[in-house]
Amino acid sequence: MELREGDPVAARDILLDAAAHLVPHDVPAALEALLLAGEAVHLAGEHGRYGEVARRALALRRGDEAPPVALAFQQVAGLAGMYAGDHATAFARLRDVLRLAARVDEPAALIRAAGAAVLVGDDPRAPRAGRAGGRPGP
Repeated sequence: MELREGDPVAARDILLDAAAHLVPHDVPAALEALLLAGEAVHLAGEHGRYGEVARRALALRRGDEAPPVALAFQQVAGLAGMYAGDHATAFARLRDVLRLAARVDEPAALIRAAGAAVLVGDDPRAPRAGRAGGRPGP
């Protein structure tokens, strides 16, 4: 609630603490908390702090994740590159998000893919990424 209607800085701190407590017990939930903490960093205008969130999130990566989780990791890496001014890395990772979108049907992953499409300037692909499996609609 703090993220959506309150103070994004407070939300960031709450979410980072939650992620730290979740890591030993539920890595997917910890990753989700870190994704939301990254959103809070953005909303607070603390773009320089995104790297900290990204490092914590990417440390959870094993390399054998299902496509929706791999997509989330690529999004984090892409946004970290963008906020750090490494646009080549950012665009490569965000394009990987779009490639992975064709293999997912989870709404949260597809929303991430739609955002990545806008960030890389692939606006026509954004609505498709928001549909199931990233495939064009009827």
